[in-house]
Amino acid sequence: MKLSDSLIHLTLPDTYRIIAISDVHANAPALKRVLEKVVFDKGDILIFLGDMFERNPYFDETIAIAQSLRNKENVYFIRGNWECFVFSLNYHRFNKFYDKDRTLFTHWANQMGLSPICEENFEEIKTILYNTHKEFLNWTFSLPLGVETDDFVFVHAGLEDIPNWRDSEEDKVIRNWDYILGSQPTDKWVVAGHVPSSCYALSGMTALPIINRENHIVLTDGGTGITPYGQVNAFIAEKKNGKLKLSYEFADEFPVKTANQNYVPPFNLQVKTDWRDIYFDVINRGKNFTYATLKLSQRPIYIKNEYIAMKQDKPSAANCMCNLLSVQKDEELSIADDTCSGYALAKKQNGEIGWISHSILS
Repeated sequence: MKLSDSLIHLTLPDTYRIIAISDVHANAPALKRVLEKVVFDKGDILIFLGDMFERNPYFDETIAIAQSLRNKENVYFIRGNWECFVFSLNYHRFNKFYDKDRTLFTHWANQMGLSPICEENFEEIKTILYNTHKEFLNWTFSLPLGVETDDFVFVHAGLEDIPNWRDSEEDKVIRNWDYILGSQPTDKWVVAGHVPSSCYALSGMTALPIINRENHIVLTDGGTGITPYGQVNAFIAEKKNGKLKLSYEFADEFPVKTANQNYVPPFNLQVKTDWRDIYFDVINRGKNFTYATLKLSQRPIYIKNEYIAMKQDKPSAANCMCNLLSVQKDEELSIADDTCSGYALAKKQNGEIGWISHSILS
């Protein structure tokens, strides 16, 4: 299928507000919070960019939100790579899939007492689940690939860089890596998700949307269900008097704590691992952090010891914010991970992510 076979065209007035949310990944609490922040009104256009229902544990709550919105005027859902992914697998591929326990397939099987899932019952379970949830699944399978306006193209992952971009193949529209760094062939803004923005240096020490004004591409994926500090992002485009204003909001489900004192970190080294630059050579392993050099970029980096993983028998640091936060007394912080020794992984209200000493948290 080509994008042109499954593309919604919207004709909008001179004044409008579009809210685009991608990669909710079943994080219903964060989705509710971000919708409250943007104050979605019936005059707005709300577009969900795919990957709505998998990875986080709030499956039923997320489906309920989608069901309450799907028939509302000016609300559009488009297809991501997850929308029909697991139901297209055979048992061999499902069993090798590293996220199989965080899928609607497994959740529904557990709800119906059909577990454990094995090769002998896999196809039977698939049939039972499809028949039980037929209306919902048929809706997700049939979602369009994109939404186009005079100023924007909204897709899950990107477009092919070809003159007739509407001929982009489905696989390139729902799976497209490094799109934020490339070029795009339209005269519009292209808004996509699929890859967490925090995978790229352009997002800084945050998981906020990247608005790349050089190539007119926006990357909205906040990494929830993928990164330890993930969030749900809402990209907002407002047009008034012929001028576009681009902004965003974000929300997560993490508990909030208050700093009980000012805190200045003992050293300052802000380095974030790129998704391709995760392997390193150890220089010195300390009590809480390991000092190392990234192999690809040769940048020095401090990595929390608990966030070191072994991949292909080599130490790696994936999705790692190597940042120590400075905070003020009474500052509120979202705590993404407080299970590590000495330090907690925290997020400021402006979206900056990093480590803080446990001693400063109330």
